[in-house]
Amino acid sequence: MLPLLLSLSLACSASATSIYLGELIPPINALKLKLDDPAPSDGAFLAPTDWILLKTSLEGSISLCEWAVSVAVSTCLTECDAQRSDDILELDSLRAAVSAYDMQLKSTERENKRLSQSVSRYRWSLVGVTAFSAATLLIIGLYQ
Repeated sequence: MLPLLLSLSLACSASATSIYLGELIPPINALKLKLDDPAPSDGAFLAPTDWILLKTSLEGSISLCEWAVSVAVSTCLTECDAQRSDDILELDSLRAAVSAYDMQLKSTERENKRLSQSVSRYRWSLVGVTAFSAATLLIIGLYQ
């Protein structure tokens, strides 16, 4: 069996040595090599039976472009669903963090209000003690 070489060619021919994949894709042409022919740098070596199997399976399937678009869309939808699930989990995590920070803020505000009232009470106590001391010193100073 002589190996066949797959090579891309822009010429379209509907022969046994060409695989037609659709109107926008150049056909794949087979090149029959003899034993003393130099091997081209691009392509794949196939036995004739493998070439026929490849040709019938590719030409008998749906258009390669339709298949590629279908696979791309399904992959995109799968990735979108996975990303959406990840985003929902991240959103729930962020909501829990915001809720925790909100509770901590309210606790801090209550503590701040309590301390502010306490400081205010001590401030007025200090003013009262200072006023009482000043009045006492003034009265003592007037009677001496």
